[in-house]
Amino acid sequence: MLSELRRVARSRVVVAVPFEETPDPTYGHVQAFDVRTLGRLGAATARTSQECEGGWLILDHPSL
Repeated sequence: MLSELRRVARSRVVVAVPFEETPDPTYGHVQAFDVRTLGRLGAATARTSQECEGGWLILDHPSL
């Protein structure tokens, strides 16, 4: 998913996920995330990454 978002994004991708210990299927959540998981996702991209408190992952193009 992140690869496709990076491909079509002009300069920035912002991913927001809920921080939960157990995903809540009531809201369509199928996977649990934490800061470490978001950091690994960001590090696996070709863009610089920054995790923000509250479940935000911001991927900026290196030229920004």
